[in-house]
Amino acid sequence: MDSSHVNWAVVGLGIDAALLAAWIYQLWRKRPPLWAIFVSFGHLFVASVASAAPFRALLDPHYPGFHFGFFGGAGGPATSLLASVFVVIRNRPGWSMWLVTATSAFLALNLGGSWLESVATNIADNEMQFGEYLTIPALIATPIMFVLFICPFLVGLSKAPVRATAAA
Repeated sequence: MDSSHVNWAVVGLGIDAALLAAWIYQLWRKRPPLWAIFVSFGHLFVASVASAAPFRALLDPHYPGFHFGFFGGAGGPATSLLASVFVVIRNRPGWSMWLVTATSAFLALNLGGSWLESVATNIADNEMQFGEYLTIPALIATPIMFVLFICPFLVGLSKAPVRATAAA
C-alpha cells in the first residue's frame, strides 16, 4: 500500500482525537477562565485542521499542500500552535504567555488578513475543503472562519499580554 491509498481524513481525525483528549484533560485539571478556553480552543482548532498535512507531505509525492492564510505549505506552525494551546490552559502569569501573544498575533494577521482580503475581493474563495470528501460553501464557511479562525486570536491578543506582564 502506498500513500495514495491512505485515507488522510482518518489519520487527521486520529491525531485530532488525541489532541482533543489531552486538551479536555487539561481543562478538567486546570479549570481556566472562559477566555482561556476560547483562545486555547482556537489554537487547537487551527492545529487540528492541519494535523495530517505534515505526514501526508512527507509520504505522498503528489500532495499539493494546503493553504494556511497567506502561506501555503506542508506543516504550518503546528508546533507553536500546540504549545500555545497548553500554555493558555495553564493561564499562569509570566513569560510563557508571550508565546501565546506571538502565536495569536501571527494567526490574527495571517488568517484574518487572508480572510478579509477574500471577503473584500471574492467571497467564493472562502470555501472550506477538508480533503477530497467534504466542502463547505463560502456563504456558510465565511462566518465559521471568522468565529473559529480569527476571534480566538483577537481575544488572545487582548488577554495574553496582560497575563504575561502580571508576574512583573
